[in-house]
Amino acid sequence: MPADQIRNRTVGCKMSDSEYERLSAVVESEGMTLGEWCREVLLERVDGRKPSVIEETLLAEVLALRTILQMRAVWNS
Repeated sequence: MPADQIRNRTVGCKMSDSEYERLSAVVESEGMTLGEWCREVLLERVDGRKPSVIEETLLAEVLALRTILQMRAVWNS
């Protein structure tokens, strides 16, 4: 964020105790404050979420398997 932009707006929501505990556990595991984590997640969603390394790897594996199966079908025709 540019230095001349001040964060002066607040976004909030209500949640149950169990939801808050789950959220707190994730935030703590990532070493962030609740506000930092929420801001990051919300802005990622607005900007178009980027896939994680695991998601990219899984997609690559599925596409490779699909290619293998398609090639096998062609060879067996």
